Amino acid sequence: MAKNASDINVRPWCPFCGQNVEKPHEPLHRKIGEFPVGKCQCGAVYASDTTGFNVGACLIEALVYATNDNWDLAWDLMPEEDYLTARLERYDEISNQVVESGNIDGRNVRGVLYFVRLQGDIALLAERARGERKTSL
Repeated sequence: MAKNASDINVRPWCPFCGQNVEKPHEPLHRKIGEFPVGKCQCGAVYASDTTGFNVGACLIEALVYATNDNWDLAWDLMPEEDYLTARLERYDEISNQVVESGNIDGRNVRGVLYFVRLQGDIALLAERARGERKTSL
């Protein structure tokens, strides 16, 4: 039986560079309420909300992860000026696929991968802080 275009499932990709991204993982230092996170080779980071109902919190998680857990810096950033965002809808974390039909094996897929890419000097500042944190551990 031929598949419809709406039945095609694909690996998740970075909206900024188009590369496939790995399945998000639990943060190294887990806190209550965190989302699984990941990082693309281009420097964008992402967080996964499996329900699709907590995208605001998911965005915050990605932003804080992008700034190396520097909450003060994350809250001072301006969207579109200091960072860009994008998201993939209908993400299934179990199979690590974007499911066009929104249904896989009889279950609804409502997950979201929320991406954040820091811009210019902010990206350099966050990367420098990440390196300093690794050497102090």
